[in-house]
Amino acid sequence: MKRICPKCGAGYELTEVKTTVRDKDSLECNFCNETLIKWNGASFWVIKEVIKKPDKSK
Repeated sequence: MKRICPKCGAGYELTEVKTTVRDKDSLECNFCNETLIKWNGASFWVIKEVIKKPDKSK
């Protein structure tokens, strides 16, 4: 899944990992700490790669 940070515009490719236990957490942007995704279930998300760095001119 592709996700763009709503605050700084950094782009990420996220991967969902299925588990047998419930997990509640979130992923934050590496550049500005804005929440990218929250979850509460039998899976969690990890950043596979940064596909776009933020535009520093904003």
